[in-house]
Amino acid sequence: MPLDLKTTDPQRVLALLKSQTDPHFVLTIAAAEAGWVKERDLPQLIALLDADQPCAPVTIVHSSVWPPSTTVGEQAALMIQGFRTGKYPPRLNPTPITDENKREIRAWWAARSAGATAP
Repeated sequence: MPLDLKTTDPQRVLALLKSQTDPHFVLTIAAAEAGWVKERDLPQLIALLDADQPCAPVTIVHSSVWPPSTTVGEQAALMIQGFRTGKYPPRLNPTPITDENKREIRAWWAARSAGATAP
């Protein structure tokens, strides 16, 4: 049964992803949730960008693509992208997060923290 994001928050989802020991486990989300990642979640997610602990991946139930292996840092980056796009997961089909994606997120965060408020 897919997870309903309305009943949880990013930190709990990350804890669930980290706790999975079955290498075939994939967390399935019923549908993208608008506004799920909140401004208050961002500092903790930014702090996790470099976390290289393996964890379970996330996908939307309607995706036809099996999600790649992932880390806590990559999942945090996807959640940040979800904040920026206004929905989580931010896209139907999962794609790997690159170092360039993380650099761009850090630059966005630095500008936002300095007073800019653009998503």
